[in-house]
Amino acid sequence: RDIGVTGVQTCALPISMIEIINTKLDYLDSIEAIADSARDRIAPNNRMIYFLCCTIFSKFSFIALKDGIPIGFLLAFPKLESKLLWLHQIAIYPNERSQEVGSKLLQKLETLIVEEKSIKIFRCAIRTENQISKSFFTKNGYRFIETDPFIKMEIFEKQI
Repeated sequence: RDIGVTGVQTCALPISMIEIINTKLDYLDSIEAIADSARDRIAPNNRMIYFLCCTIFSKFSFIALKDGIPIGFLLAFPKLESKLLWLHQIAIYPNERSQEVGSKLLQKLETLIVEEKSIKIFRCAIRTENQISKSFFTKNGYRFIETDPFIKMEIFEKQI
């Protein structure tokens, strides 16, 4: 505690730590809860997709923890026999957005891929009306490559 120039007693608050770890089954319910809170930005999925990303594809999927509490996730999976990785979903609790959590999740995935040298291209599909996500991915080095009329989404890509 410290008494400043104004004579008001203050104390230093601890800075929250954001930790990025691989997904695991222990976080399956948290991932679903975060996804439910982000329905304004991501398409709904069934529990099996989240289960697969917490098991088979956990190497490419991450959860963000703030002071040990899940606040966001990134789910990705490689296209078999290809150098392509699909970013399936990235979601952050609304009250934790605009704090670079999404960028930290992407950086963790990109660091893994650069070390492995197995993936050369990241792709993601974004709803055409979702300007916030398109801006986020553009800011993080992705570029628009095409609109898929069947799924009514825009495909963005980043080469590593």
